[in-house]
Amino acid sequence: MDKKANIPVPEPVRRDAVPKRSAAFKEHADTWLENNVHRFDPSLGEIPEKREIRRKAFTEAALYLHVAEMQGDVTTPQLKELLVSRTNDESFYSLLVRTPTELNKIGYPLVYLAEIDELDRDAQRVLNDVLEWPETWATSLPPSRQLDLWHICRMYGYTDHPLDFRRLLDQGNVNRYLSPARVGQNDAFGLTHELLYYHNLGSGSDKFPDEPLAYDYPSVLQGLLLRFIAEGHTDLVAELLLCGVLQRQLPPGFVRFVLGWILDHVDDDGYLSFPVDSPEKLKRFVGYDPADWQNQNETWRCYYHPTIVGGLLARALTDAWPELDTEANRRPIDYRSQAENLVKLGDVFALFANYSLEQGATYLRELSETPVVEEYGDVVAHAVRFLETQRRSDGTFGCWTDEQRLFTSKHESNTEADFREELLQPVSETCESAIEAVRSDLDGAIDDGPELA
Repeated sequence: MDKKANIPVPEPVRRDAVPKRSAAFKEHADTWLENNVHRFDPSLGEIPEKREIRRKAFTEAALYLHVAEMQGDVTTPQLKELLVSRTNDESFYSLLVRTPTELNKIGYPLVYLAEIDELDRDAQRVLNDVLEWPETWATSLPPSRQLDLWHICRMYGYTDHPLDFRRLLDQGNVNRYLSPARVGQNDAFGLTHELLYYHNLGSGSDKFPDEPLAYDYPSVLQGLLLRFIAEGHTDLVAELLLCGVLQRQLPPGFVRFVLGWILDHVDDDGYLSFPVDSPEKLKRFVGYDPADWQNQNETWRCYYHPTIVGGLLARALTDAWPELDTEANRRPIDYRSQAENLVKLGDVFALFANYSLEQGATYLRELSETPVVEEYGDVVAHAVRFLETQRRSDGTFGCWTDEQRLFTSKHESNTEADFREELLQPVSETCESAIEAVRSDLDGAIDDGPELA
């Protein structure tokens, strides 16, 4: 199988160009947000599903403006005007009275306005009342929702709540090993949200810690970035890169490589797009059927979230790059000449996640004796660990229950022995040869890695 043609090989951003291109990226994002400000209006009368989407977008816009305010750089005045007007409307803030357990959805705009002294007295009274209601702190809420509530309370300076941040993290993903070859996008988003809430999305607010959160798996972060580049998931790539920047856990050359890929997908209109060519894949990324929306509304619905995340990333990089670029966390690799191999390593993880063991192992074997294996052996080791979990007691690879049943039922003459010879054995030989090809290059990275849970 030829390499997937729809995954472009990025041109890493030059070291001296990172601040300038990040600033331009932020400007493009802000311009697009301003040009689409009316689509963030939570008061638009539509079917319930679309109202929920606009309210979610409205809340995320409040978080974006919160970061901009903390940095003294609000360049979306129309968006801010919409936030002030609609949040102070009783029809919006009374939603909290009706459903206090949705504080994490409705509360952010109110907290943002309270911070900048723009929240009306009646709206602030509702917010304060709801924070005191026991229903707001229902113990049945999942840890991810409780983490939302912890974050909103920290922003607001409200401390009389029952939430323990460290306990919530213990139930999350930041303290667990997530295999880049196995984890689903929901758990990957769970990891980013834990890191982003800790850092308050890079706002620099004195209500949140300055130092990075203890996170023991930076190579997982790098593997996930490569995996979702291969899948074309721009939104998740931007969130993961933002986490890596805030955590200071990515080599600066790797940051330039990933940033180059992201910038390749900034549309001429300014929004951050998904490089996917099928409605089914786009639906999986954005969580709804694009056919339910039309024209510019569809474009806005697909891309408002990655564009907001992209703007946050651009702001963080503009601020953090001088420090990132002087750290000792460098790897002696030419990112321009090795860009194709880095993309191929991402393909390995994506193929394994789709259980395409033979093709993934083929790509892994092709990476042997390349600088990527030598300098990113700790990332490559995650692919090898995954393959080794697929080795069966008889030395073959993979769990093929359904495939074997389909094979033997297709023709009466097909036997289990035929399946083993025609399909299982070739796959197993490819997997074994891939492991052997890269093992000698890894210098103990496999044995020294985290234990699989």
